[in-house]
Amino acid sequence: MIPGLFSGTNTGCGTVSLSKVIEVARGELGETELPKGSNRVKYNTAYYGREVSGNEFPWCVTLQWWIFQEAGERMAFFGGGKTASCRTLLRWYREQGLTADKQDIQIGDILIQNFSGKKRDGELDTEHCGLVVEKGPLAGTWYTIEGNTAGYHMKCNT
Repeated sequence: MIPGLFSGTNTGCGTVSLSKVIEVARGELGETELPKGSNRVKYNTAYYGREVSGNEFPWCVTLQWWIFQEAGERMAFFGGGKTASCRTLLRWYREQGLTADKQDIQIGDILIQNFSGKKRDGELDTEHCGLVVEKGPLAGTWYTIEGNTAGYHMKCNT
């Protein structure tokens, strides 16, 4: 994990209906790509305005965009804009002063992750994201709702 997330309760865009965002996210658990490994999901179709598939269309960020759209909280995600890039998402929230360190994670945050330890431009690269929906059983663990996890399905992780 890398520091860099935003608080779903204070995004700089007013008060967010956190319960609605979490409800929408939980309703998507179990969604899968068809066929497996294709990145063909309804979140990408909504984001790009057409059905897409292939390695150039990962959907961890487009899922988060879709969740906030469906929850009626579009301004809370990327200021109402669109991005499918973890890097761009993190950069924008940093510019808004809306990032926090991992010890300050809260339910409703979008957690930006780095699994490989690879760096880009002198800092850890952004590789994945997920919506924090619940505290985990151990200190410092969280359940997140993520898209494009394990290459093909969405699940909760700690």
